[in-house]
This record gives sequence, C-alpha cells and structure tokens, in this order.
Amino acid sequence: MADSTPREKSMGTVIRISVLSWSAALLTASYAGLLPKMDPTFIATVFTASAATFGVNTMKKDAEKDDAKRDSEPAITAVEPTPEPESLSSAATESSEECPTCGSGTSENDNTVPVGRV
Repeated sequence: MADSTPREKSMGTVIRISVLSWSAALLTASYAGLLPKMDPTFIATVFTASAATFGVNTMKKDAEKDDAKRDSEPAITAVEPTPEPESLSSAATESSEECPTCGSGTSENDNTVPVGRV
C-alpha cells in the first residue's frame, strides 16, 4: 500500500472513525448500565487501539511522572544467601543410635521404613 489513492485514505479514515464511535458507544452503554452482562475489557482495548491510530494517548499524565520518579529512585534489594544443604551421609553417621520404634540400628532421621514390622 505504498501508493494509496486519496479515496483509499479517506475510506480508511472513515472505517477508523466508525470503529472508534462504535467502541465508544458500547463502552458508554456498558458504563451507563444499559448492557449489564457485557464485559467492557475487549471493547476498551479496541477503543484504545483505534484512538491510538489517530495519535490520541489515553495514558494518565501523572503516570509519566510516576514512571520518571520510579526510574530516578535507586532500588534497594536484600538477598539472603541460600543455606548449604546438609550432606545425607554426614547426617547418617552423626546419629548412629538405635531407633526406639523398631529397634534397628538406624535412627529416625533415616527415612526408610522397616519391612515386616509395624
């Protein structure tokens, strides 16, 4: 569409105005309570996109100031080091006492279940 005629340009503008008007009418009807079951999220997206084709920015002016303010403040983060996991073999050798439940030579720290004993 590098070489579009004035007729094509005007038709494109008419379509964009129609979509903008349609979405604005649906949003107004939804917010007025005339369309209670309609979810206005999609229509609001269509309205924002069609307004953007005309160069209209629907963002809040304070949002730009907030973004600039957030960028200027240094972020403070605290990261705690992850503790090293205890070796399973060292835990088994440290507690070599007899299990009081089953009487085997392993401790309760060992997650095995003796077979045949309840």
